[in-house]
Amino acid sequence: MPLLYNRNNMNTSYVKAFDDPELNRICSEWEQTYRYGTPEDRKQRAAKWEPYYSYAYKKYQVTDSGIVFPKEGAIADLSRAGVLEKDSSMLDIGCGTGGHTLAASQCCSHVDAIDCNEAAIEILRQRIAVNHIDNVRADCISWEDYNPDTKYDTVFSSMCPAICNIDELMRMESISSKYCVLVTVMKGSYDKYRKMLLQELDIQPEGMITEGSVYLDVLGQLGREAQVFNYEEHYEYQTSLDELIGQYVSYLEIFGLSRSEAESQLRRFFERNQKNGVLYDETHMKTAMLVWRTGV
Repeated sequence: MPLLYNRNNMNTSYVKAFDDPELNRICSEWEQTYRYGTPEDRKQRAAKWEPYYSYAYKKYQVTDSGIVFPKEGAIADLSRAGVLEKDSSMLDIGCGTGGHTLAASQCCSHVDAIDCNEAAIEILRQRIAVNHIDNVRADCISWEDYNPDTKYDTVFSSMCPAICNIDELMRMESISSKYCVLVTVMKGSYDKYRKMLLQELDIQPEGMITEGSVYLDVLGQLGREAQVFNYEEHYEYQTSLDELIGQYVSYLEIFGLSRSEAESQLRRFFERNQKNGVLYDETHMKTAMLVWRTGV
């Protein structure tokens, strides 16, 4: 059977693994389900998402000073597990405004953080400056274009679609000398009204975050033993019409609606679902952090 995935720089253990029919089946279904496409497809898709994320980031106020190491959550768990240590180096892929980056800076020797959104990186740089942090470097660059000349002790990515097939998983491993870490969504997660809106408009997004069980299937077939940390959060909040339009016009534009069409759809959706002039919305988020030793 021909190999679905192969790169010239892969070692023989990878080539042998890729000659596994079950692994090929899992990887084929992975792409069919999420439709990530080529690296160029993914970069073009990310460009469409930029206005949506930039709108969200504009509301961010850089006020924190004196970063406090978290007692709970992904970075705290990695520190307790000995994955992140005082002499560790870490790469944060898709870092956003740097929540995990700055927490990791308190228990690592150095953290490199990358994200393709300029607004996010600018906020992270401001947070670095406000807190006088000297062991973090933040770069605005996509994972697809990132080619480091060194390895990191830990390569980390949280809620980011960049690690979207076995090629990118292997590339993630290739620049790690010790650990790879993925924080990803699990079944049972939802945004109540976002889900309803997409269903009503018959929109099926491409290239979203890979669900955790897919990663676990691939890693298991590769012989990686991943430790799993589970998290669960639930939020209830009210959304006004202005807030809905502000947040979702650029979101619907990603899927081909014009600005006027998107606003009209959102007004009708709000009118059907509002109570006392607001949407009583809720988000239920189930995530898992997968941690494994690299096979390189």
